Amino acid sequence: MISLPDITIVSQIYESANSLVYRGIFNTNRQPVILKLLKALKDWVKKFQFENILDLTEPLLGRLGE
Repeated sequence: MISLPDITIVSQIYESANSLVYRGIFNTNRQPVILKLLKALKDWVKKFQFENILDLTEPLLGRLGE
């Protein structure tokens, strides 16, 4: 498992050849969080795809807090 400041990792919910997905909780406000981490940035295509996923999900995450 990974260790991050201000986030408690509860469980690993998915693993592929390129990424890991974890379920966690922010320690400050007890809000749930899902983390997707790349195992390694072997080429720029994977990095670009990952950034596109972030661009698509950030507006959705903002709406959840409303």
